[in-house]
Amino acid sequence: MSTTVSNYLCSKLHDHDAIDSELLLTTMFYLETWKQGSTAGPDEELEKLLEEEEFSDAPIQQIKQYLISFATSTSSTTLFSETISTLMALNDETLQPLYTSWVLTHLQKTLEHHSALHQLLVAIHRLDENARQRSSISSLDIEANIEDARAYLLSKLGINVPG
Repeated sequence: MSTTVSNYLCSKLHDHDAIDSELLLTTMFYLETWKQGSTAGPDEELEKLLEEEEFSDAPIQQIKQYLISFATSTSSTTLFSETISTLMALNDETLQPLYTSWVLTHLQKTLEHHSALHQLLVAIHRLDENARQRSSISSLDIEANIEDARAYLLSKLGINVPG
């Protein structure tokens, strides 16, 4: 038995600059294999390594701590979301208070950003009657404002904002 994969993951996750979507996907696959015992996944080479892997709690806890540290410090919302998806593979109830605090943080950010988005749409609408798809939208209607902003950017700039 070996600890090749866990050693690799710990060395990479320790360096926040090395964390990318691919590393998070590999980590998720590792954690799911540890939790479920199945090595079936997207990468045959990794599957072979995991068949020989000796799983133990110490590296799992270290990986968990690296993921929490990264999620707490990253400014990338994409990598934050992918890190949360990776942490979910642990199915660890002790993470609920942390998830709850992150919900509060991201809800506050959403509301702050949404207020700015709403005011920008109102300002543009005053200059361009076709900027809004609806004649009256509350600043509280987040989804409608996002839809209007996407439609406006697509029609005026040809920019398609997915989501």
